[in-house]
Amino acid sequence: MVKRMKAIGFKPDYAVVPGETLRETLESLNMSQAELAERCGRPKKTINEIMSGKAAITAETALQLERVLGIPASFWIKLESNYQETRARLKDEQNLREQVAWLKHFPLKAMERSGWLTLTKDPVENLRALLNFFGVAGTAEWEEIWLAPQANFRKSQVFAKNPYALAAWLRKGELLATAQSCTDFHAGSFRSALEKIRGLTALNPMDCYQQMQELCAQAGVCVVHVPELPGTHAYAATRWFNGKRAIIQLSLRGKTDDQFWFSFFHEAGHVLQMKIKSVVIHSDQEKSITAQENAADQFARNFLLPEKIFNQYLANEDFSEPGIIRLAQRMRVSPGIVVGRLQHEKRIPYSFYNQLKIKLG
Repeated sequence: MVKRMKAIGFKPDYAVVPGETLRETLESLNMSQAELAERCGRPKKTINEIMSGKAAITAETALQLERVLGIPASFWIKLESNYQETRARLKDEQNLREQVAWLKHFPLKAMERSGWLTLTKDPVENLRALLNFFGVAGTAEWEEIWLAPQANFRKSQVFAKNPYALAAWLRKGELLATAQSCTDFHAGSFRSALEKIRGLTALNPMDCYQQMQELCAQAGVCVVHVPELPGTHAYAATRWFNGKRAIIQLSLRGKTDDQFWFSFFHEAGHVLQMKIKSVVIHSDQEKSITAQENAADQFARNFLLPEKIFNQYLANEDFSEPGIIRLAQRMRVSPGIVVGRLQHEKRIPYSFYNQLKIKLG
């Protein structure tokens, strides 16, 4: 029966004081507490407190019980350890039960569909799974990490509107980055990697995503793809990991190659700024544009379509489909990137030439 309980992961909902086992042992030996105290060289009060659970069985006491009762010290130590663990688990379970309302803040069903969580009918188990996902002991610790006012990225408007969903999205990026093999960051190596990656921009991003990941990892940048959760509105995010590596997190929001490549090179611009040590979120919900965001935008625009050549193209005003394709071939990028740039600068309507963009997802 004991083996069967162990096999199914039996966890009692009560804690048995080790003194109960000690009392049964004394009864079987016809030994009183006073005699045990005398044989162990301990005050009777100490033995009585062990019996009632007011005092723990220490390693020293366990050795004494081994000599007096003939039962290994390891048995008594394990018995005490199990008792203390069960007490702590039951107390923790009660604390969690009082906090299950916190779950309603998170898009749990979407997280489960994405394979991030396994939900059950027990809200306490779901809360425990969510805390495990974030790697925190409790809800107070979560709020200290993710909602603390001194954290710069939490000033983002998108974070303020969706703090719980966005935190889950960012956390998944951290977990994926942790699982990657990645060197420490080197700016020169990263610039070289970006030059190589630019040569891939004429391809479907999904066909060269792994190659892009590997090039960045060799330069100390972990690139991760995390599909957006409902309400997050995030295209991408950049942050530093352990102070030695950067994370570029992409969501594929927009679902076209021009959005993908612009988001990636925008975040690469933030990485090269290096002075940004907090999380920077690229979202369609942001209304205020900072100097750092402008610089990242400019970096992405110029890296994809160098300004001098692009301005020459604009001067000719050949915004026809063949003209766009010719420029894309000359610049060695996808025609969709040219279309996206022209649409953004209002040279053509957003309804024009979208067939030239590569659809993702």
